[in-house]
Amino acid sequence: MRALLAVLAALTLVGLPAPSTPRAATVLQLDVPDQADLADLIVEGTVLHAQPVEQLDGTVATEYEVAVDATHWGEHRSTRVLRVPGGVLASGRGTLVPGMPALSVGEEVLLLLSAESGRGWRIPVGLAQGKFRLTRAADGRRLAVRDARGITQVGAAGSVEVEAAEVFEYADVRARLEAALNKRRAEGR
Repeated sequence: MRALLAVLAALTLVGLPAPSTPRAATVLQLDVPDQADLADLIVEGTVLHAQPVEQLDGTVATEYEVAVDATHWGEHRSTRVLRVPGGVLASGRGTLVPGMPALSVGEEVLLLLSAESGRGWRIPVGLAQGKFRLTRAADGRRLAVRDARGITQVGAAGSVEVEAAEVFEYADVRARLEAALNKRRAEGR
């Protein structure tokens, strides 16, 4: 099942021609335990810097430097440079990857990421589903916001177009994440 989910998640990027006009992406609907099961790296931290870079094939990727507060899965490093496909160069030329979340400098995030590809990319698991913006409610509660608007999620009950950002209690997301990772550790994966 894990291999099937990984293949389905990757198919959203591999071999698809770039659209002439932006379109929404269609992805497998994943909950936090599914994402934790598929992720190669799960980090929480603050985006320090964003730099679009031209790749050898002419496409554009963006390198994000993240100050890592916690590594939930994978090797811990105090900072990470993550390369994500898509972005816009200063010249205005760029690459659009429908469904790929953007990161903003200064933003606190929880990222569930794929293994590094041959191009050095790390793809958020489930595209926009793999990024949570961490924030505080007016009453001080910590929240995790997942903004997957514009993508269509396909699940057991059919497909649904995401029309609004989802807001979760941070503690609930962390509890589901840790439970899934503990199960993964117990199974030796």
